[in-house]
Amino acid sequence: MLVVIEPRIWSRLEKLKIDPFYYCFRWMTLLFAQDFALFDTLRIWESIFSCENRMLFMSYFAISIIITAKKFIL
Repeated sequence: MLVVIEPRIWSRLEKLKIDPFYYCFRWMTLLFAQDFALFDTLRIWESIFSCENRMLFMSYFAISIIITAKKFIL
């Protein structure tokens, strides 16, 4: 999905040979809990669990984190 939404970021990560596994695995397995404060994590979890398509929501949320870090990536 990132290749469609932000192709410049995708190509930069590909050029650096950074596999999505390295930056998304922890987010997906821990439901973003390790990277956010407790209160923020609870709000994220509430959104995840209230969403009908949880995996799609988590994918878009992960992409939004990557887009937020766009200046540092590029």
